[in-house]
Amino acid sequence: MSFRSAVLFAFVLLSLCGALPHSLIAESTESAATPAGQASLFTEAVDQSRVLAGQAFAARDSGDVATFVDRMEEALRLRPNHPQILYYCAIGHAEANATEPAMARLGRLAEMGLGYPISEERSFESIRSAEGWPALVQQMSDHLEPTTHSEVLFRLDVPELLPEGVAYDTKTGRHFVGGIRGREVWVRETNGESRVFVSSRPEMGSVFGLIADADRRVLCVATAWMAQTPGVSEAVQNTSALFCFDLDSGAEIARYDLPESDGPQILNDLCLAEGGDVFATDNQSGAVYRLSNGHFSQLQVTPSLASPQGVVLGPSEKRLYIADYSLGIVAVDLETEEATRLWAPDACCLIGIDGLARHGRELLAIQNGVSPHRILGLKLSEEGLSIESTRVLEKAHPEFDEPTLGTVVGNEFHYVANSQWPSLADDGGVKDGYELRPPTILRLPLAD
Repeated sequence: MSFRSAVLFAFVLLSLCGALPHSLIAESTESAATPAGQASLFTEAVDQSRVLAGQAFAARDSGDVATFVDRMEEALRLRPNHPQILYYCAIGHAEANATEPAMARLGRLAEMGLGYPISEERSFESIRSAEGWPALVQQMSDHLEPTTHSEVLFRLDVPELLPEGVAYDTKTGRHFVGGIRGREVWVRETNGESRVFVSSRPEMGSVFGLIADADRRVLCVATAWMAQTPGVSEAVQNTSALFCFDLDSGAEIARYDLPESDGPQILNDLCLAEGGDVFATDNQSGAVYRLSNGHFSQLQVTPSLASPQGVVLGPSEKRLYIADYSLGIVAVDLETEEATRLWAPDACCLIGIDGLARHGRELLAIQNGVSPHRILGLKLSEEGLSIESTRVLEKAHPEFDEPTLGTVVGNEFHYVANSQWPSLADDGGVKDGYELRPPTILRLPLAD
């Protein structure tokens, strides 16, 4: 999951209402639209675009629409398929009565399969008489309609858990679900019964990603202490650790703390190699870690990442694929530790991806940083550095309330449908008026 996704959720809502927040743009995201091996800017592009966006909003507040458009277009050149920047470019052009570029920017969003209720945006009044406006409104509306192939696999009767990750034990058929607010791990038995498998403990924060090593009978759990974690203290806030538990008994086996840092740390997602190595991402510091034979170390990924989220190994296990919420999907060569952004077609939006899994040569991406929330199937090329084709496997499912992480089980994808991150108040409580629902795991059939 990403804490960024919760911020982005608010950002998208504000953008659709016409409000122009100055700070939330800094937590927005970007696509991978540049050819593999040519994405040299990486985090520099993110930083520069944030500065430009701040200048743009300041100009708009002072009534300088021309500078607002100029700065947003500069930001767009740095981050070509950034949906929110595209949206604000369209707003700026519309307010400047420049119909053609405004329609072009909205058209790009539609080409990427994204949807916004543009008919409700007051800033677009000047372009509503454009020839293509009715068709564009309809196309955006169609994209917001649900595509539902997933079915409910099970629910847990613990609405307050706030689920993030799910793991599967291939030997016993049991599922494990971790909780952000609950700070515990639940197990779903094959007979349908559910119970606490790893109870909350003073030294363990919110539970993010999980991975089950069925051969070695180990459950690895990524944990972190956020400001919103129940029971957090100043001494542990912004720290993170990887815990390992016995997959049968739940007994703690080992704990690996992240190195001390001046900034926040959140171990977010995990993946498992055939030999037993575990890889972990830290979506706050941008670090990537490897647990191998009891040794926990940081990979020296170059260029550095901005917000690494979901992580999965490639078919040969020579590359690590990481969904960077701000950059798109990158491939990390495990021998050289060099990161390369995947090339993707212009109409393929890869920003805002949280969970990442793999089924054969197809990456399964849970994208909760765009509108609508959806699951993408991304077919890798033979060399593994570009995306041959994309398909929308699921979108706007009625059970969705910020889907996060998932795991492949045979020819199915099992994933958390309703993390309910938008319910999380600053103090870790539930926002007023938000009714929590039971954590729901969905099952999505995949092609053989």
